[in-house]
This record gives sequence, C-alpha cells and structure tokens, in this order.
Amino acid sequence: LELKGKLGAELALQFEQQPLGRLLADAWHLDEAGAVLAADGRTELLDAQPGQDRQRRARADAADLHEFAEGLALGGAQEGVLRAEFERLFADIAERFPDITGIDHPKGMALHPSTQRLYVASQAHNWVYVIDTAANNVVTTIPVGARPFGVAYNATTNKVYVANFDSNSVSVINPATNTVIRTISMAPYREPCWVAVNPITNRVYVTLHGDGRLAVIDSVNDTLLTTVGVGAGAWGLAVHPNFNRIYVGLRDIDRVMSVNGNTNLIEPLLTLYPGGEPFGMTLDATRNQMVVSYAVRGEPDQRVRFYGLSGGGATQLESVLVGSSGDGGAGLAVNPNNGHIMAVNANDDSVTRLSGVLREPISLRMTGDFPLAVVVNPANNLVYVGNRLSN
Repeated sequence: LELKGKLGAELALQFEQQPLGRLLADAWHLDEAGAVLAADGRTELLDAQPGQDRQRRARADAADLHEFAEGLALGGAQEGVLRAEFERLFADIAERFPDITGIDHPKGMALHPSTQRLYVASQAHNWVYVIDTAANNVVTTIPVGARPFGVAYNATTNKVYVANFDSNSVSVINPATNTVIRTISMAPYREPCWVAVNPITNRVYVTLHGDGRLAVIDSVNDTLLTTVGVGAGAWGLAVHPNFNRIYVGLRDIDRVMSVNGNTNLIEPLLTLYPGGEPFGMTLDATRNQMVVSYAVRGEPDQRVRFYGLSGGGATQLESVLVGSSGDGGAGLAVNPNNGHIMAVNANDDSVTRLSGVLREPISLRMTGDFPLAVVVNPANNLVYVGNRLSN
C-alpha cells in the first residue's frame, strides 16, 4: 500500500514480480527489511530463482539494496532515492501507448495481418469495430448478430468469422468490403462463443457453449459441415494446423478435450486435465506448445498450464500462478516472434507476460477496466487488450 501511494499501482505491481519485492513483501516491518538486506550471507535471497523473473536478473549489490530498503523505511524524505532505484531496476518496462477509446464493451478480437486492421466484437452494439492499427482509430463498424463474442481470421480465404452468442449464428465478413457476406446458423445448438481456424484445411471451429459441442465450418463455401459432442461447458479453443488437432476447454467438467481434425472424432485417450476450470487457450505451432488458463475452484487467482505438443498428443508441463479473472476467465495470446505468452487478469486489470521458453513470468502491465481478449501483432510487436468496462 505504501508503494502504491508513492509510485502508483503499476510500478508497485511490477515490483511484486521481482525477487527483491518478494523478499520485502515477506518482511513484517519495512525497517526490518534493511537489516535483512544488509546481513552477511543473505544476498542469495535476492537472486532470481525459477518462477521469479529469472530472465530479468535484476540484482544489485548489498550496499545498493540496503540504501533502497532505507529509502522505503524513511518514507517521503527518501522518495527520490526510492524512485531512482525503481527506475534502475525496471529500465526495460514496456512502453505504454495511448488507448484506443470509444470501443463499447469489446469482446473477441482478430488481426488482419496484411491490412493491419483489428476486428473487435462489441457486445453493446451487436457490431464489429474495424480499427486501423497504424492510426489507432476506428475505420468503420459492421453489423452482425446478437451479442457477438469470439472473432477469428482465415488468411487463406481472407474472411473474418464472428460468433454471435445470442442469435446462435456465425457471421462471415469480407475484409475487402467490410460487409457480412453470409450468416451461418448453428441451430438447434446454442451459444457459439470462441472461434479458431485451421488455415491449412480451411476449417473454422466454433465452441457451442450451451450444448457442449464443437461446430465445424467449411471456410471455402461457408457451410456448417457437422457438430461434435465434446462435453459440458465447451468454451476455450485452440487449433494446431500441422497436426490437424483441435483442443476444446470444458469449463463445467475441468478438462480439455482433443478432437481429430481428419475424422472430426473426439480422442478420449488424449484428454487433458489442467487442474481446474479451463478458460483461455492459445497455441504456438512453431514451438509446438499450448497454454491453458484455468482456475482452481475456491481460489481467487488463475493459473496457466503449459503443454508440449506432438503428433501423438500433449505432454503436461509447468503450471504458473498469474492474476485473478473471477468466474469468467480471460484471454491468452502468443507472440510468434519470441514465444512470449500474454495472460489477461480480468479482475486485476492487468496482463502478465510469460516466457514460453522458461515458462515463468517476465512482467506485469496494467490495462483498462475488466479486460478480456488480447491480440499480439507480430508486425509491430504491439499487444492489444480489449477492456470491457472502460471501453
């Protein structure tokens, strides 16, 4: 609380992710922290350990750390010293860009990499915003179905797909004209939510939350080919195009189901159990890795589970604690340039960046109010986060 008062919530949250911050947070009194830092033989406590931002290696010698702790204990008189030390430790904090405002209740988002335009579903207006990421302004809006949710882009057919949660349909958008060219009914099945694409097979996959099914759409002629019963609470979705395998998170029964893209049959022997209720999912096909955000029932914070992928299925790897997203979960995205994972913490109004190689947190960034979806633009290395309550 004292750090937030002096430096603001963002720097304080950044500091919590550092080894020094964790040590000071464990100290009962700030003046005791100075003694701990100066004590001989205790400097190893300040070394970055696995799961504590190892790749940053933000260390200082004992004298500097003692001075920093004294600044904390002395309060306002040493505020300049305190701020200077923060800035030295966190010189590589990512740049924050101005918000793109006027996006009412954004839900799912998808990037068109060729035109550098971002398609954002608006639950408030039943349309999709088209944003020019070069100018960071709204180009136009496209009316779709009721309560649009997930959005995905198929580069092979140059089409954008929008799941309409309340009208039980999927809208198909032509990005050249920014118009809806087809509406695909999901009836009698209900609540289409998240969308993912296999650009190799030209299949579009949509989770049908209300009936625990996965819809399979032919992206060439935009017809519904079939639906697959996957299990209660179908929600998150990830597709490995090379292995032609689809992973579906089942919120009601705490598992991730595998579907064979060649046969459209579930693969029960490849079912995954992340350890709680799965929400967001993202997949790095280059590095053959999938990440699933999940919540352990009864705990406030969510975790992310890493999986190594192969043609034979998935191997469970580390689970890492991130922030809180409540009972609705939040999105994940991968940066294909470096394998970093962006995990949205909806209740904390922040995004945790994780190393896909070390599988541990790198940094924390504050966002707007109640974020949900996140998209990484590899062309400009920017991350876009939709904030539902601050629009």
